[in-house]
Amino acid sequence: MYRRLLLNIVGGFFARSVNLATSLVLVPLTVGGLGSEAYGIFAMALSATAVFAYSDLGLGLAVVNQIAGSSAGGARAAITRTWVFLCGIACGLAALGLLLLLGGGLPGLPFGATGRALTLALIVTAMGIPSALATRILFALNRNFEANLWIAAGKVAAVAAVGACRFFDAGLDLYLTALLGAPIAVNWLMTAVVFLRQRPDLRPARADLEIRALPADLRRGLAFTVLQLGIFAETGVDNLLVGAIRGHDAVYAYDLMARLFGYIAALVSIGAFPLWPALREMLAGGGNANARRLYRLAVGAAALGALVLAVVFVRYHAAIITLWSGLAYAPDTPLAAAMGLFAVLTSVATIQSMALNASNAIAYQVAIQLAVIPVLFTLKALLLANVSESAMVLSVCAVYLVRIALFQRRLGGRP
Repeated sequence: MYRRLLLNIVGGFFARSVNLATSLVLVPLTVGGLGSEAYGIFAMALSATAVFAYSDLGLGLAVVNQIAGSSAGGARAAITRTWVFLCGIACGLAALGLLLLLGGGLPGLPFGATGRALTLALIVTAMGIPSALATRILFALNRNFEANLWIAAGKVAAVAAVGACRFFDAGLDLYLTALLGAPIAVNWLMTAVVFLRQRPDLRPARADLEIRALPADLRRGLAFTVLQLGIFAETGVDNLLVGAIRGHDAVYAYDLMARLFGYIAALVSIGAFPLWPALREMLAGGGNANARRLYRLAVGAAALGALVLAVVFVRYHAAIITLWSGLAYAPDTPLAAAMGLFAVLTSVATIQSMALNASNAIAYQVAIQLAVIPVLFTLKALLLANVSESAMVLSVCAVYLVRIALFQRRLGGRP
């Protein structure tokens, strides 16, 4: 168990290293090719893709526990239901996006460059919704190393596509299509390999389609959707809020800072996600003591690692971003410090969430998020409009402190 977990974590860090390397290339490519204002629209569209991806209603995540704890036949039935539903959602969203794009948006509402970019992002994202299921399957089967290799390949493909856009002096539409579409193409190739070559026993089959079981799947999936929306309320909505309240140029500065500190939580998440199936297997086998020991070790490692990186990034954020983007970046220590604190809190909360997921304590997390989301949206909008970006980030930190305390209390008798 520990050897497989370590392999998955090492593979995850390799993929994240590739992701970091590709981002180091993508930022100067996009900033230099688009300019600060167009890059602001570009960043807003990328933020919106998180919302579009949630249109799977959480079924991709909900199927993880079903696959991990089922026979091949039971897993195939769950995969088939999820696959059919995701394909239907993808077709519907793509059709809606095409109608909006061809019709110039909704009647009576301004469309413009921002509306066009958001609509194009919707179409491209919709095309990739079903293909993301293969990643979840590999994750449920504890084959994270392989899944992360595919993710890394998608990032490399995105760099090549965006590089071509820069070489040919393409516009915003092609930049968006390249960055979003290249990883999706790789995901579809991964889907074909998983279903046709590696695990044909898990390939969706019409005979395994059980419509009567779909409502239960949706209930589980909607719980994960609420959790994902909570994450979006915490960070994903920021670029959209900054763009709407402060303008596209402000998005450029905020997005680069957020990307830098976002790597801290992203690195921690790579080690955290394999904990979910590993802890679940331990708990199912009665290894509660081992599960608690692993959980405590993970929390300590995540907090310490995040803190070290946060201190370095706060001290040198302006120099790092200037070197990264190719344009001079003005220091903003208050915002950097707020984001550093948020990165540490996020890292701890991520480990907690994996432990709660393994314990099937989804409903508890959903209840917390339902209470937090409206408060957080309101606080962030008010503080951004009337105070500053750093105040907005600190409001999220305050919410995280409360949530961490509640989660730890819930985990008192769990791993």
